[in-house]
Amino acid sequence: MIDEKEARTENNSPQATDKSVEKWFSHFGWSKNPFILNIEPRLLVGYEEQRDKLLRHIQENQKVALVIGPTGSGKTTLLKWCEAHLDPTFESIFLGKPPERPENFIDILRNKFKPSIIEYLSQIFFNKSISLNELPSYINKKLGKKTLVLFCDEIHEATQDVLSWLRVLNDQVENMTLIISGLPVFEKRLKKELESFYKRITTKITTLSLTKEETRQLIEKRIKKVGGSGTGPFSDNVIDYIYDKTGGFPREVLCLANQLINLAMESSTFEIRPEILEHKKEKAVEENFDMINNLPSRQREIVKILQLSDSSPNQIVSKLDLKKYKTKQHAVRSVNNILKRLLKNKIVTRKVSGKTYIYVLSSKYKTLGAES
Repeated sequence: MIDEKEARTENNSPQATDKSVEKWFSHFGWSKNPFILNIEPRLLVGYEEQRDKLLRHIQENQKVALVIGPTGSGKTTLLKWCEAHLDPTFESIFLGKPPERPENFIDILRNKFKPSIIEYLSQIFFNKSISLNELPSYINKKLGKKTLVLFCDEIHEATQDVLSWLRVLNDQVENMTLIISGLPVFEKRLKKELESFYKRITTKITTLSLTKEETRQLIEKRIKKVGGSGTGPFSDNVIDYIYDKTGGFPREVLCLANQLINLAMESSTFEIRPEILEHKKEKAVEENFDMINNLPSRQREIVKILQLSDSSPNQIVSKLDLKKYKTKQHAVRSVNNILKRLLKNKIVTRKVSGKTYIYVLSSKYKTLGAES
């Protein structure tokens, strides 16, 4: 017989965990977790107007389209969906993020449009390679009657040099459509730094969030893909909860659905119960309160200061009652030692600012009021 201690060890083993996960999925007919955070263009839900607008922009051979939206609003999935629905008269390149330098486009485009044997031999024997300025002519020759659709995601990360060269490339390649996607802040930056590029945008598309019904469709599509049916185990009330908590942002919907599934597994139930998650959140807040309130008085005093604003050690010292210390130098040493302990316990983080560090209260403690 296996005693109680051995049973606990067996149940906590990786093999036992794998079996419980497999059992949970098989209960609903799932082959795997449907809410893993990955890009699934075939499962795109909503944004019909945006899809139609983007495809029309491409089919009309217009030059630049800008897709903007908050993080997690489905921009990448929209672009990937669009690329998957291009007809054979188009060539496409998808960049998950812009290259670091304009020269990187040479390799990107030559990998797509391979040089001929003569061009390849010339490069080897005569060291004749394509320059950045020659690249548009090279692409025009390779494209022929086809159109190149260049998708560039995370465009807000592009340097000004890369953006400037993208504009030149798009101007000089006859059959080329550029689809760029990024955060809303990018549009303001483009207006300010590269107005000539901004004026070339003929189509602007915004991704916001899904409706409640579209949120339901997203959950249902994901479940169907792994062999399930309907929205089970997500009841109408649970879907309402997911929508209320996420605002319909696709990435947040997937993350919360995944979190609820894992919570059900941990609780050994096939029922999705959001109230357990809320209870865990409340408990975590209480624990954070206790952790701060149980700190030694001088550590708690520094935490109070950091709740008001991020500060350097000297700024913290300036807000302390120096009567508690022999000298100001003693206060500085004491504050630095306390900050090291808070840093070690992950209550604070720090960042470099000039020749000093700025200390920041960790996000989970930021809004807690440490009582005296």
